[in-house]
Amino acid sequence: MRRIRKERGLTQDALHDVSGVHRNHLSAIERGALNPSYQTMLRVADALEVPLSKLVAMSEELDKLRP
Repeated sequence: MRRIRKERGLTQDALHDVSGVHRNHLSAIERGALNPSYQTMLRVADALEVPLSKLVAMSEELDKLRP
C-alpha cells in the first residue's frame, strides 16, 4: 500500500483526506501492525484507484518475505 501511495504522490494525510481512514490507522496498516477490515481496505483501494485484489496480492507477497 505504501508503494502505491508514494507512486501516486500522496502523503498519509492526503490519503486520509481521500479515503476517510485515519492517518494513524493508515500508518499501522502500512507497517503491518494492524489487519484492516474489508471495508477499510475497500476505502483505501478506491482512494488509491486500484482494485482491492491488487492490495491483497501485494500484502500476500510481503507476508511471504516476512520471517
